Amino acid sequence: MLWCWKYECPRFSRRLQGYAAEPAKPDQCGRLRPDNGERELNPVGTYDSGHPQFQIFNTMNKRYFRTFATFSLATLAGGVLALSVSQTATSEPGVKKSCSDAVTVFLTAPTDHNYAEIKRVKSDECRSTLTDSQLQSLDKLIAAGNESAAQLMAGHVRKLDGGELEDALRSFGQFSSHNMRNFMTLAAAGGLTEREVSEALTMLPLEFDDDFNAQLSELRARRTAIGNLHEPRFESLAKTAANAIDTFMAQVDRARIDQQSRNRPRP
Repeated sequence: MLWCWKYECPRFSRRLQGYAAEPAKPDQCGRLRPDNGERELNPVGTYDSGHPQFQIFNTMNKRYFRTFATFSLATLAGGVLALSVSQTATSEPGVKKSCSDAVTVFLTAPTDHNYAEIKRVKSDECRSTLTDSQLQSLDKLIAAGNESAAQLMAGHVRKLDGGELEDALRSFGQFSSHNMRNFMTLAAAGGLTEREVSEALTMLPLEFDDDFNAQLSELRARRTAIGNLHEPRFESLAKTAANAIDTFMAQVDRARIDQQSRNRPRP
């Protein structure tokens, strides 16, 4: 745009040809323009909207303004919506997260923080809302040594039966192989009964079913780990668990010897 600074600016003194003639009259800067079929460019802060070049300029300006305004409003609306969703999911005090939602978040990202979110929900509700899919996901996390998943499942074991109970106890057995102290601490705090501890420690990964040597190696490692726990709080539980492992190791060893006898070529 062209601005008038109350004096004649040389750059604006050029004439534009082809304008319609109009009577001479003072312009807004106080000067008379000749009526000779020419018109000087108005040095005031406006321009001649009737000229085709300025009509094109006006149209482009309006189009760009509408595009920019639409984009700016869309960006602002998206930012406000994202902020609203974030605040609702994390910090809005009026939103109550269900146990199922909290468990889903934990299974996606099994961190201590997300486990703490589950603990804020009533435990009875959580024990009654775990689905088969969630149980299977917990089994995998426990078998991989996730302590928070083990604590969550410990409160649910007594509601399981059949294959679900067997899978849960097997995953606890694998959890003990990662950290026997954490496993026994969980059990000593009432998370598992002595019977559940004994069954968990004598249940082995399914891939060991046809490998007696691998079974014996795993059982010996668990037995050694229990023997290294000397705290009084573990004494009774550790003794029961050790006896269960010793008994099962003897059974596995007999099965191994029988298999070798069957596979030995006869004379």
